Amino acid sequence: MEYCCLIYFVEYQSFQIQYLGMLLCFYNAIWMFYSGIQLHKRKSEKQQYKLLSVFAKLCFITQITFINLKLIDWLSIHWLYAFVIIWLFLLIAIFLELISLFNLSAQLSKYFSSSNVEVKVQMGTKIVGLVWISMFFFCFAGIPTYTMINLCLYLQNEDGGKNYLLAIIVSAFYTIIYMVYTIYHKELLTLFILNLHYFTRLNEDRNQDRQILSFPSSRSQKKFVYSLKENSHKNNNFEYPTQMVKISSTYYLPDELVMKRHQTEVNIITSKQATITEVAVQEPTMKQCFNCFQRQSCVVYMPCGHGGMCSECATQWFNQNKECPICRSLIKAILQIVQIDEQTVKVMEIIAQN
Repeated sequence: MEYCCLIYFVEYQSFQIQYLGMLLCFYNAIWMFYSGIQLHKRKSEKQQYKLLSVFAKLCFITQITFINLKLIDWLSIHWLYAFVIIWLFLLIAIFLELISLFNLSAQLSKYFSSSNVEVKVQMGTKIVGLVWISMFFFCFAGIPTYTMINLCLYLQNEDGGKNYLLAIIVSAFYTIIYMVYTIYHKELLTLFILNLHYFTRLNEDRNQDRQILSFPSSRSQKKFVYSLKENSHKNNNFEYPTQMVKISSTYYLPDELVMKRHQTEVNIITSKQATITEVAVQEPTMKQCFNCFQRQSCVVYMPCGHGGMCSECATQWFNQNKECPICRSLIKAILQIVQIDEQTVKVMEIIAQN
């Protein structure tokens, strides 16, 4: 609807499109607020993409509305301020450009100060990638900024038309240079991007390992263990525990009384900096899934506390039946666990909720 009105306005400029523009800005602002609430409740990637799309649409419509209000003299401001949304994005691009130039200068100083040939080869690949990133940000920070300044001067004073055309020519020429640089260093840039992806995955794995190894001490253990009985009576909402006590091979209970009863049997690693190998040696293997007998059991049904299945079988069972396969009680959530020692498991994430 709005695109049809925009095309009609281009053909017949007497059409009062400013009212429609303000209405669309108000509508998209409400839609963005609603999308933010939904993202806070669900916290899914789909809701994140939806919020970003609504935000982009709101910025686009707001910018078009400002330009239209300036054209019909409803806004008595300089043309420089009429492009306020574009200037905000250009400021972000300029900030990113400064960061990339700072990283590039640091790598260049390390490159010239190093005497190791192999290190210089690796750093050369990184420098090529950083130059490419700097050129990419300059596509949004340098050339468009120069073009927008000349465009605003041209619209305000009807002067600087040659500079405005020159900015467009420079933008096209810079785009060609950027494409040639990308094609010429295609192999090095591919290696640079693969290295970035590798280090990103490595940092994620390290953060996950650090989270697994961050065992609480016995003194602060009560802060991480919650009682299901107490939480079930508070507004009928369950606060899922971060640690649970293993009662049997298929039953887990986050209860303070049971924790006190088994406190002498629980041995948590806290006094030394454990490595992944040490944890693997001291950590007993969990039982196999009693459904497929191929993978280890790593889930717990809440609020009954039964487990014994792997995540694939548990998810498949949950999609077909909303009841616990052992006690037939209603499943409110499925927790993925990692065993710390013989009596304690740590909750890693909630893989399903009802």
